[in-house]
Amino acid sequence: MRHRLMGHSTRNINGAVRRTLPALCGLALLAAAAPAAGAGTLRVTAEGNPDFLDPGLAYSDQSWQILANTGNGLMAFSPRGGKAGGNVIPDLALTAPRITGGGRLYTFRLRSSARFGPPANRRVRPSDIKTSIERLFRLKSRGRSLFRNIRGATRFEQRGTGGISGIRTNNRGRTITFRLIKPDPAFVKVLALPFAFAVPTGTPASDRSLQAPAATGPYRIAEYDPNDQIVLERNPGFRPRGRIAAGRPDRIVVALGVDPARSAALIARGDADYTQSRLSESLLDRAQGAGARVRRWTEGSTYYFFMNVNEKPFTSAKVRRAVNLAINRPALVRFFEGNAIATRQMIPPATTGFRRLRVYPRPKVAQARRLVSQAGARGASVTVWGHTTDPSPAATRYLAQRLQSIGLRPRIVFADKAGMLERIGTRRTGAQIGYARWQQDYPDAGVLLDRLFNGRNLRATDNLNYSYVNDARVNSLIARARRTGSASRRAALYRQIDRRVVNRSYVAPFANSRRNDVVSARVGGYVAHQVYGFLWSRARVPADRSAIAAFEAARDGVDAAPAPASPVASELTAPALRGEGALAAQG
Repeated sequence: MRHRLMGHSTRNINGAVRRTLPALCGLALLAAAAPAAGAGTLRVTAEGNPDFLDPGLAYSDQSWQILANTGNGLMAFSPRGGKAGGNVIPDLALTAPRITGGGRLYTFRLRSSARFGPPANRRVRPSDIKTSIERLFRLKSRGRSLFRNIRGATRFEQRGTGGISGIRTNNRGRTITFRLIKPDPAFVKVLALPFAFAVPTGTPASDRSLQAPAATGPYRIAEYDPNDQIVLERNPGFRPRGRIAAGRPDRIVVALGVDPARSAALIARGDADYTQSRLSESLLDRAQGAGARVRRWTEGSTYYFFMNVNEKPFTSAKVRRAVNLAINRPALVRFFEGNAIATRQMIPPATTGFRRLRVYPRPKVAQARRLVSQAGARGASVTVWGHTTDPSPAATRYLAQRLQSIGLRPRIVFADKAGMLERIGTRRTGAQIGYARWQQDYPDAGVLLDRLFNGRNLRATDNLNYSYVNDARVNSLIARARRTGSASRRAALYRQIDRRVVNRSYVAPFANSRRNDVVSARVGGYVAHQVYGFLWSRARVPADRSAIAAFEAARDGVDAAPAPASPVASELTAPALRGEGALAAQG
C-alpha cells in the first residue's frame, strides 16, 4: 500500500516552480518570528516525502522520526540513547500498568495533564485511546497485526462494528483496561509505538497526513507541503509530564526534495543541521572535513542468509555450517559503504537479549569444503534467491561465489523485493537459500525470534521464517519467554535461543545496519534513539535569525558537487521500511 499525496504544486529544493502563497512564505515567516529565548530552529533536509504523517498509517523511519515529536501513547520509549532507549516509561498513563489475570489484563490510569492541542484543545480521554486503536483496523493499517492479541480485535477486524471488546474504558475514572488472548510482556512496548498514539475520537478513518490530528506532544505539525517542507511548531496544549519534557528547539523545519550531495554540502556549510538521508562514506568524509560532525550508531536490523532446513542440501547441519564458515563477513559489509557492521548472530546490539557470540571468527573455506563432502552434497544444485534492491544483488552474487567455492552448484534468481519476499515466504516455493533482512519494530528480541524461528507460526503463505525452522526446543523457549514477566529472565531466554539458532546454523547472519548521522557544528544535545534515530526534541540549537535566512536562501540553490555513484544508493538513501515485510506480510 502506497500513499498518494494529493497536494498542489510546490517548489522543491532544486528550484521547480512553487505556486502556493503559504508555501512561498513559510520559511520567510519563520525567519521573522521571534524564537524562544535560547532556542532556535532545527533545520533538517530529506530526500523525499514521508510515507505518511498519520500515526495510524506511518511506518517509515522518516515518518516515525517526525511523529515522535508530536504524538504520544499510554507508554513511551525512554528518550535516551543506547540500550536504555528500549525501556518504556509512563507517558499519557500516570504510572506503569497494573498487570493481573495471569499476565493477560493490563489496567492504566490516564494523567489529568494529558491534553490534545489545537483544534481539539481538551483532555485526552480513555475512550480516545480505544478508538485510536480501533481506527487502525478501520484504516487497514500495517500496524494492526501488533494489536490482534487483544481479545475481540480479530472479530472487530472481520465485522467492522461493535468495537474491540477486550478494551474497556471509564472516562470518569480515567482508566482503560486491555484484556489479551495470551500473555505478552512486550505489549507495553507496542503501546509506545506511533500506531498507538492517541488521536481524538471521531478522527476519520482515512489518511490525515495533510490534516494532522491534534497533537499531544511538545510539537504539532503546523505545515506540510508535499515535495517542499514540513514545519513543526510548539504545541500550545502541551504540559511537561513525568519524564516527558518540552522540546528544546523552538521550531523544526524539514526541507523536502534535497538530494544527498546537496544535504551534505548544506550541513558542511552550516546552512542546515541534519539530514534524514543516508550518506555514502565519500559524502560523510566531505562534510566532516568541512566541520560537520558524524555520529555513528548501530540500528536494530540484521542482514542474513536463510537456509531452508526442509530442502536439500540444507537439511544437513554440516552444509549449513559450511555456509557460515565460507562467508567473509567484513567483505560483505563493504557492499554497504559504511552503513553496516559485521555480525555473527541474529539479535542486534542494544536489543534486549543481546550478548556477543564468539563464533565463526574468520572464513575457513577448506573446512567448509570438507563438511560439504562429508554430507554427500558435493555438486548439489542450489538456487540462490535475491532481490533487485541494493545491496542485495552484490551480496547475493557473493553468496553464490562462496557456495561454488565449497563444492555446490549455485544458480541465482532475482526478483523485485515484494515479489521475492512473497515467494520465499510461500512454503510450496521451496526456496533453498537467499538474502534476507530483519528490522525491528521495537527493541525486543522476542518478536524477532518468534517471527523468524517459531515453528508454531508456520503456514502455507506469508511466512517470515524463511528457513522453515521447527525446532521443538526453540519453540519451547519462545513460549517460556512469552510467559515470563521478569525482563532479566526473558533476556536470558532470548540469549539461549540466539545461541541455539546460530549453533545449529539455521541462518548465516552477517551484518547489522549502521546509521551515520551527520549534524552541523552548531547542534548540541545529540541523542541516537533505537526506535526514532536522532531525537530532534533533545537537540540544542542557538536562536539565530540569520541561520533561518541562510536555510531559506539555500532552498533557491547551493553549489554542491554531484553525488558520486553509489552501489547501495537505492536502499540506503531512501527511508527504510521496517521489518522487510514484517508487518506488511501480515496484512
